[in-house]
Amino acid sequence: MLAKARYREASLQSFRAVLSAWLPTVPPAGWEGTAAELEDALEALNAERRLRGLIPRGAGLSGRLRDEVPFLKAHGFILAFSRTATARTIHVERLSYA
Repeated sequence: MLAKARYREASLQSFRAVLSAWLPTVPPAGWEGTAAELEDALEALNAERRLRGLIPRGAGLSGRLRDEVPFLKAHGFILAFSRTATARTIHVERLSYA
């Protein structure tokens, strides 16, 4: 059981490292796309690290992002999800401190 907890923590830290590398690439107006599009963007950054299986797929990625809301907020970003009849969209926006 302890080994599973250590693996989860290591996986979480690695995912956060990839997410941290991606956040500076978010345009000032924000980023919007599907989980598959975000997965592609994160995998491109992860390819340099060569960590297979690090980026969850589809609903797993959305769930992981929901878990990372405090992490994203601490880095100056907010996360929102929207859904239409044909697509589920993820929105990542920079916080504005006015």
